[in-house]
Amino acid sequence: MLDCQSGAVYALDAEMNYDEKIWLTPDFLAFVRAMGTAQSAVWKGCESDFIRLMTRIGHASSLIFWQSLVGFYD
Repeated sequence: MLDCQSGAVYALDAEMNYDEKIWLTPDFLAFVRAMGTAQSAVWKGCESDFIRLMTRIGHASSLIFWQSLVGFYD
Protein backbone atom coordinates (compact mmCIF):
# COMPACT_ATOMS: atom_id res chain seq x y z
CA MET A 1 0.00 0.00 0.00
CA LEU A 2 1.35 3.43 -0.95
CA ASP A 3 0.80 6.29 1.49
CA CYS A 4 0.22 9.19 -0.89
CA GLN A 5 1.06 11.81 1.74
CA SER A 6 4.41 10.46 2.93
CA GLY A 7 5.28 8.28 -0.07
CA ALA A 8 6.03 5.31 2.20
CA VAL A 9 5.11 1.78 1.14
CA TYR A 10 3.41 -0.59 3.58
CA ALA A 11 2.32 -4.24 3.56
CA LEU A 12 -1.18 -5.10 4.68
CA ASP A 13 -3.18 -8.30 4.37
CA ALA A 14 -6.84 -9.19 4.76
CA GLU A 15 -6.41 -10.24 8.39
CA MET A 16 -4.81 -6.96 9.51
CA ASN A 17 -6.40 -3.65 10.29
CA TYR A 18 -4.90 -0.43 9.00
CA ASP A 19 -3.07 0.29 12.27
CA GLU A 20 -1.19 -3.02 11.95
CA LYS A 21 0.31 -2.17 8.56
CA ILE A 22 3.98 -3.08 8.11
CA TRP A 23 6.38 -0.37 6.94
CA LEU A 24 8.46 -1.61 3.99
CA THR A 25 10.25 1.32 2.37
CA PRO A 26 10.32 5.11 2.61
CA ASP A 27 9.19 5.57 -1.00
CA PHE A 28 8.00 3.74 -4.10
CA LEU A 29 11.38 3.87 -5.84
CA ALA A 30 13.06 2.11 -2.90
CA PHE A 31 10.27 -0.50 -3.00
CA VAL A 32 10.81 -1.19 -6.71
CA ARG A 33 14.56 -1.47 -6.16
CA ALA A 34 14.08 -3.88 -3.25
CA MET A 35 11.65 -6.00 -5.30
CA GLY A 36 14.15 -6.14 -8.17
CA THR A 37 16.95 -7.12 -5.82
CA ALA A 38 14.71 -9.82 -4.33
CA GLN A 39 13.90 -11.24 -7.77
CA SER A 40 17.56 -11.22 -8.75
CA ALA A 41 18.42 -13.06 -5.52
CA VAL A 42 15.85 -15.75 -6.33
CA TRP A 43 17.19 -16.17 -9.87
CA LYS A 44 20.75 -16.49 -8.57
CA GLY A 45 19.85 -18.75 -5.64
CA CYS A 46 21.17 -16.32 -3.05
CA GLU A 47 17.99 -15.66 -1.09
CA SER A 48 19.88 -15.86 2.21
CA ASP A 49 22.15 -13.00 1.10
CA PHE A 50 19.10 -10.90 0.29
CA ILE A 51 17.57 -11.58 3.71
CA ARG A 52 20.85 -10.66 5.42
CA LEU A 53 20.85 -7.41 3.45
CA MET A 54 17.27 -6.61 4.40
CA THR A 55 18.04 -7.45 8.02
CA ARG A 56 20.83 -4.85 7.97
CA ILE A 57 19.08 -2.06 6.08
CA GLY A 58 15.38 -2.76 6.54
CA HIS A 59 12.89 -2.28 9.29
CA ALA A 60 12.72 -5.27 11.69
CA SER A 61 8.94 -5.48 11.27
CA SER A 62 9.27 -5.79 7.48
CA LEU A 63 11.50 -8.87 7.54
CA ILE A 64 8.55 -11.29 7.42
CA PHE A 65 7.41 -9.66 4.16
CA TRP A 66 10.81 -10.00 2.51
CA GLN A 67 11.25 -13.58 3.76
CA SER A 68 7.88 -14.52 2.34
CA LEU A 69 8.67 -12.84 -0.96
CA VAL A 70 11.82 -14.88 -1.58
CA GLY A 71 10.71 -18.00 0.32
CA PHE A 72 13.61 -17.99 2.76
CA TYR A 73 13.09 -18.23 6.52
CA ASP A 74 16.19 -18.12 8.69
